[in-house]
Amino acid sequence: MRSTLFVHIPIQQLSRRLPTLVEKKLQPEIACHEIALDQLDVCQLQNAAAELRQHGLVTTLHAPFSGFTSGSGRRRLSDHSHRIVEQSLALAARMSSCRIVFHPGLAFDSSPKNQQQWLDNSIPFWSRYLPQAREQGTVICIENIWEQHPDCLLKLLQELDSPAFGHVFDIGHWNIFAETPLTAWLERTGPLHQAPASAR
Repeated sequence: MRSTLFVHIPIQQLSRRLPTLVEKKLQPEIACHEIALDQLDVCQLQNAAAELRQHGLVTTLHAPFSGFTSGSGRRRLSDHSHRIVEQSLALAARMSSCRIVFHPGLAFDSSPKNQQQWLDNSIPFWSRYLPQAREQGTVICIENIWEQHPDCLLKLLQELDSPAFGHVFDIGHWNIFAETPLTAWLERTGPLHQAPASAR
């Protein structure tokens, strides 16, 4: 019987960690942090994912987050963010990953005006990728980072209203930054389309 946990594995270590993952029946959340996705050995990663699937295990990707913001109105930052999503979806398709985790790119302690701008830009940004995510069976998930309240994330989830778009709740980030009580956060976001949190 496989575990329902996803354990954090840097993408460069996936092949080396395969025997342990298979033996312990653990599923990897593959971290693509601070790495150029177009420089990865995709065939090697695809083979590793195929071996995991042979043992009934699936993968989750954690996309790069450096400079990523779905809600930016700046062309350069927006282009960079679109490139990360496109590359992440392509890699997820090759690895049959069940979900991809993205940071929201919302600055800490953003003003209500900046939050609204982020939301206004994020809705069309993510809408562009929902058909592809649905087609390849991947759920795009937004993780809470510096958000003190779930309001912005909740509004985005409600506007997109898609089973291909969810919320991954990081209790560590909540514990450091949030002002909303845990039960209130979960009650507000829980009924929506969301994915299980990964183990860190």
